Amino acid sequence: MADSAAVQAARYPLAVYNFRVIAGEVDISVAEITGLEREYPTLTYLHGLSAWEGEDIVRYRIDRWQALTLKKAVVTGATAFYEWLESGEKRTLAVRLCDHTGTAVVTWRASEAMVVKIVAPAFQASTNEAAIDTITLMALGIGIDHD
Repeated sequence: MADSAAVQAARYPLAVYNFRVIAGEVDISVAEITGLEREYPTLTYLHGLSAWEGEDIVRYRIDRWQALTLKKAVVTGATAFYEWLESGEKRTLAVRLCDHTGTAVVTWRASEAMVVKIVAPAFQASTNEAAIDTITLMALGIGIDHD
């Protein structure tokens, strides 16, 4: 017997394509975002009782600048993102993974995100692909919220 819609929503993984990106107060439509990582440096050490108890490990949280890469389609009239690029201001970036109803379930937050690089699409007369800019941001303090 098939599971009900509620059971499927609770048990099945979320679709990775159903996400929203918000920079400050501005929604940004992007095709892809990569680089959302959070790493905890560790230190392994020996102490006086290590012969009997073994080594010990400590985990630290140190926020480091992280490079994020966004791939964004070039759309006529969508200038809010490019205004942010020119301003050079730092904004909080939120990437929200949504369920089938469009409600955010998990949010990755990167504070102090700033655009540092933009690469224009390759212009080729022999193709009819969409124009996609590749944007690099530097962000500090990546965290995860379960809404």
